[in-house]
Amino acid sequence: MANHVHFLCLCLLAGGCVNDAPADGAPPLAERRRLPGTGGIMAPPSDSEAAIRSEFAAVEQKDSASAYDIFAQRHPAHSLAAEARRRAAAMDAKAPRRTDPAPCPGADMRNCKPPS
Repeated sequence: MANHVHFLCLCLLAGGCVNDAPADGAPPLAERRRLPGTGGIMAPPSDSEAAIRSEFAAVEQKDSASAYDIFAQRHPAHSLAAEARRRAAAMDAKAPRRTDPAPCPGADMRNCKPPS
C-alpha cells in the first residue's frame, strides 16, 4: 500500500499537479528570494546586422580615415568592411603630403634664414 501512495505522489509531482506555491496565493519562496529584474523571460538577442549598420552610420558621421580603419578592423568579414577600407584609402590618398622639409626649424620664424 505504501508503494502505491509513493507512486501516486511521484506521478502528481511529475505531472505538475503539486507545486511549492503556498495555499494563500503568494509566490513560491524561491521567487520571493529572487532579486527584482532577474526572473522571467529573456529578451531576444539583438539584431547584429542592424547594430553593425548603425555603427557604420556613426563612422560615416565622423568621416575620417581612422574611423573607417577601426570599423574595418572590428568587422573584417562584414560586407561594409570593404567599403570602409575603400573610403579610408581614398582619404589617405587625398591627404596632403609634405615632401619638402619645413622652411624654419621648429616652424619658428625667428629661426628662419632667408634663402641665398
